[in-house]
Amino acid sequence: FCRNKYSHLDLVQCSLVRQVNTLASRMAGTRERSMKQAMAAFSFITVPSIRDAKTRILLYLESGQVAMINNCLGQAEACFKAINSNILQGEE
Repeated sequence: FCRNKYSHLDLVQCSLVRQVNTLASRMAGTRERSMKQAMAAFSFITVPSIRDAKTRILLYLESGQVAMINNCLGQAEACFKAINSNILQGEE
């Protein structure tokens, strides 16, 4: 019910995930592993609340790629598994 009143939040959440991914990709050469993991976790946790399935899949892909660049393989794997899960849910 309340979510319908705040439909513009999807745009805000997409923007936040993209900004975090941009920041994380700029940190690729640094040794701040915990910060990179935290940013990957933020993206992974934020993406499911976005309504549009195509946008969710694209953000998971982007987040997974950034996580791989930063050698956060667990987070990358979780993003790629979420892509598969979203695709399978769309087929039902």
